[in-house]
Amino acid sequence: MIAFHIGKADEYEPAAAQRLRRETRAALQRMPAGALEETLRTIDSTRSRLLSRLRDGRKAA
Repeated sequence: MIAFHIGKADEYEPAAAQRLRRETRAALQRMPAGALEETLRTIDSTRSRLLSRLRDGRKAA
């Protein structure tokens, strides 16, 4: 669900897109590391790359 909304972030108002990215990064950082890493390994590469970039503080979309 996160990847879906982040993938459309450029369609949002700039302030809303910025908030979405900020809050999504915080949500990813709150996830248990092991569970997040397993998820990133098992989902498709596009979503995994997007979420990894966002988690690491890089622009995802």
